[in-house]
Amino acid sequence: MYNFNMFATMKATKTTTAVETAKTISIAELANLLTTIGGGQMVNVTTLTNVDMNKTGNPLANCVVRKLQTREYQFGSNYERAVGNHEEKETGERTFEAEGLRYGQWLVVNRIITHNGTNYARFYLVKNALPTILYLVNGAIANKTQLEIIHQFERKKSASKKQSAVGIPEEEQVKPINVKFENIISLKTGGITYTIAE
Repeated sequence: MYNFNMFATMKATKTTTAVETAKTISIAELANLLTTIGGGQMVNVTTLTNVDMNKTGNPLANCVVRKLQTREYQFGSNYERAVGNHEEKETGERTFEAEGLRYGQWLVVNRIITHNGTNYARFYLVKNALPTILYLVNGAIANKTQLEIIHQFERKKSASKKQSAVGIPEEEQVKPINVKFENIISLKTGGITYTIAE
């Protein structure tokens, strides 16, 4: 069995001469932590998620394909304000008005969404922050052939039509991502790597 927590610790902790702290916390403690991080802060997060893939013609359609990913996100931002900042930069105006959440409701505004008893952390992709990704097929690291299939059939997120309508090009758009608490393996903030207990 692959040790995901070991991977998270290796990837979320940079090699430096400074001593960094690591802590193990529960899901409930994760919720408390997410309420204390300052708005607009950068966090380094390791997640393990199912890969959303097109099924038709996909040789891996009946396999369990997962993505172990570490990347930097922005956290605690206000979506409408962030998009407005980008709109103003592109057009000199602020006309964007955000709609409500596509699903669920805010448990903690701009931070935690709850939907059907499941909690999600709201992160934002950071431009040019390249992730470290490891794909797994039925629990084993994907081989070269499997990786080619995954890249071919993995669904890509489309640009926001509302942001495009106010003049923000796709590469400059604010891109929110909601991650289930149960899919978060570790989160690094303030020099501390928090590993989420299973």
